Amino acid sequence: MATAVKPKPPPPNGAVHSLTVGSTVTGHRRGDARFWSVRNQLLAPILVAMLGLGVLGSVQTVEAIGNARDAHRARVVATTATVTVRLTHELEREMAETVALRQRGGHAGEQLVVAQRGRSNQALMRYRQAMVAAARDARATRAEDPTRCSMTSSTHCSLSRTRCPHSCATRIWRPPPVR
Repeated sequence: MATAVKPKPPPPNGAVHSLTVGSTVTGHRRGDARFWSVRNQLLAPILVAMLGLGVLGSVQTVEAIGNARDAHRARVVATTATVTVRLTHELEREMAETVALRQRGGHAGEQLVVAQRGRSNQALMRYRQAMVAAARDARATRAEDPTRCSMTSSTHCSLSRTRCPHSCATRIWRPPPVR
């Protein structure tokens, strides 16, 4: 079967059909489309991907720095806990040696007590060093904490589970100690 071809209508008012392509067709524009050349069309997805990688890298770097800070704080807490347990253990051993010395009459095994006191003193020095490091880290943590109230007095935050007037984080009210 043959299909019928519809003839073009004649141009209005005696105009002549032009064989040149007009600028009304999107792909045929040349003048202002130099920016969107084939080279730029090929570079556009690459630039978008590079920009996305840069943003992703920045986000991951910030996240890694935060994780490193958290790991440092966890290490300080673990060190403090370990040193505290070791000090407690050495003090218990010193107390046991002292009790044993008294049970033996006061002079037999005195060197054991002196040696244990030396170990207890070393454990006490490590404990104090760990406490200084923990206090330094706690000050740094408080300075970084955006939810911490900047007011020096804690009386403005004593309301039960409400925000203080200074927009600090919520704090649970605890009654004052009984004296």
